[in-house]
Order: sequence, then C-alpha cells, then structure tokens
Amino acid sequence: MNTSKGHVIIIAMKIGYARVSTDEQNLDLQLDALKAAGCEKIFMDQGISGITRERAGLSEALGAIGKEDILVVGETCNFQYTLGLRHFDQ
Repeated sequence: MNTSKGHVIIIAMKIGYARVSTDEQNLDLQLDALKAAGCEKIFMDQGISGITRERAGLSEALGAIGKEDILVVGETCNFQYTLGLRHFDQ
C-alpha cells in the first residue's frame, strides 16, 4: 500500500498458478498466458495428479498472496481438481 497526498493507493499483485498432471505434459501455454495476464510471480506444479493433496507450488502461491492480491490460474479445469471439485455449475 502506498500513500500519496493523503490518498491510499492499493497496489494488487497478480500471482499465477499453473499445474499439469504428468511430467510429459507441457506448462508453456499456461505460463505464456499467465505472463500475458501480467502475473508478477508464477508458481507451478508439474507431474502432480489432481487427486494429490500436497502441491508445493499451490502452497507457495497461496502463501505469497497478500490481502489485495489476485490469484490467476493458468488452466481452470486443472484447478477444479486441485480444489477437489469435479464440475462447476454453469
């Protein structure tokens, strides 16, 4: 948070998270999209199945998020498994 002439300016940081399930899958498209979205920090998990509960990259991403920051997810269909969801209501 910065202050300027009595005004409070909140600077939100975009934190990116990308995951693929196998080592053979490629994170490049997700990483490119997260960079294009303006993410300042990007965390990732590669070779981590959707049923695995321990994800170092996700834990680091969540730990890096401040109160006003935004989590940007590279692949929402992977992220729904990360959260233990199987489908979203449309």
